[in-house]
Amino acid sequence: MTSTRVLRGVCLILLPLLTGCEKAVPEGVNHPLPEALAQIAQEATAFLSPDTVPSTRMTDDARARWTQLRHRILQARPGAIIGALDGNGVDVLAELTEVVIPASGEIYVLDGRNGRVIVFDSAGVAVHWFGRIGDGPNEFRLPAPIQVLGDTLLMGQVGAVKTFTRGLAGFEWYDQETIETVPFSMCASDGRIFLGGHREPEGMVRQYRPSGGVPFGSGYLFGSPGVQRSLSEGIITCENDADVVVYGHRHSPSLVAYSYAGRKAWSTSLSDYVQGYWLEVGSLRGAPVPPRETLSRLLPTGVGFLMASYYRELEMGESGVRTYLLDFATGEGGLLEESSPNGRILAMNSDLYVRSVPGPYPRLQIWHMEQG
Repeated sequence: MTSTRVLRGVCLILLPLLTGCEKAVPEGVNHPLPEALAQIAQEATAFLSPDTVPSTRMTDDARARWTQLRHRILQARPGAIIGALDGNGVDVLAELTEVVIPASGEIYVLDGRNGRVIVFDSAGVAVHWFGRIGDGPNEFRLPAPIQVLGDTLLMGQVGAVKTFTRGLAGFEWYDQETIETVPFSMCASDGRIFLGGHREPEGMVRQYRPSGGVPFGSGYLFGSPGVQRSLSEGIITCENDADVVVYGHRHSPSLVAYSYAGRKAWSTSLSDYVQGYWLEVGSLRGAPVPPRETLSRLLPTGVGFLMASYYRELEMGESGVRTYLLDFATGEGGLLEESSPNGRILAMNSDLYVRSVPGPYPRLQIWHMEQG
């Protein structure tokens, strides 16, 4: 990316604040810094390439399971479509804020714009919904991650986690706990629940239950506090029996796995990452302009692997998504597929997954995988 294009993009972002941008903007600092990227490469224990053949560094057993899972995903049978195009039903979705598929096979859709969670069965039929915009017990405001554990649903929002339990009448509010962070993602593994902090340079992963765990994981630790917060945004995921929590940097090519005690288990870097740059000019900073790549989703598969999807935006308005399949134990893997932004996998378990449906309205399609 040339410095001219970077400055032009920043001029567009900061236009209300600056005049005569072509001449007035001084030289700034591009982030991530070269030393930050060098550190990521130096610490990496694995490197992902855009190759649909699994890494040769994987064991024979892991390579066989990786190949089988990729085949099951790509050969899945299309099923029902979730989301009506018109009407007043609960299946008219305004936003796909988050989608979760627990082991039960039900599909939980958080429609943040309408402030409600809709539960669909594996045939795409809405079986229950609850919530609305507001600050009451059964109301949501700026909801973020959700996690389903049997008959319990946890929902994070600014400064709090709400707990809902499922009875004969559906989900009802049970409890609410104040937290110090803004949860950006949430995952559960072997009786532990973890929260991924939003834009926190240190302590990116925090144990929520049982309480008392020490925060661990580092975000971006260079530049001004504002740049550090912007580039420390990340996503976490975990899975039963995997024994690690994986943190993915959204704006740099790094996935890091930590033990529950916070010790680094492995680190993976993308070999062909398209690096966007944030420009820091004094106290001002601008978001990266194309070409750039951003981690958009980090998903457990339920069978010992995780999926990492990166949104790519190129100079001429072209965009797409590359999704990688990685071994939870080592971070090794390879490319699952390339897709359009409106056709990516949003959630899955060991038997089925859902993809977004191309078009102007938020909809999902269920895909059923063959038995492994």
